[in-house]
Amino acid sequence: MKFARTLILPAAMIASLTAGVAIAQAADGQRPDRPDRPSMAERFDLNGDGDITRSEVDQVQADRFESSDLNGDGAVSFEEFTASIDAEREQRMADRQQAMFDRADANGDGVLTSDETGGREGGMFERIDVDGDGVITQEERESARDQMREHRGAHGGKRGPGRGEAE
Repeated sequence: MKFARTLILPAAMIASLTAGVAIAQAADGQRPDRPDRPSMAERFDLNGDGDITRSEVDQVQADRFESSDLNGDGAVSFEEFTASIDAEREQRMADRQQAMFDRADANGDGVLTSDETGGREGGMFERIDVDGDGVITQEERESARDQMREHRGAHGGKRGPGRGEAE
């Protein structure tokens, strides 16, 4: 029983996560709600021929299992499993932060200026400060919050291309 808990269950979970995400993606492999993530083809088409074979999926799953087996004993413990998930989450967060920075860095020089971060006319502060007096009052904050909720509600609470927002 311990063998099943130590090896089979984590392996099945890793396989189902990998295959489930692959199957759920759009036909072209790119998730419209997550353009910052690699497409299915980028992750699974190991030889770059445009087709994803069973052996390529098996190889990706085997590589993922191997990278989760931190002590190299051929089994993935619960601790290794959670450490692997945590490491992947941290990498995704770092990738998202870099993508956010890159989007804000309009001139691509690797630094953000006040103009690039909204310190200009028409920025978020100016949109919320409706009366333009340089102070955001409680009423203006509540109004902005209500407008955001209304906007998100009109789109089912989802944001981004393919989620109710114009592309």
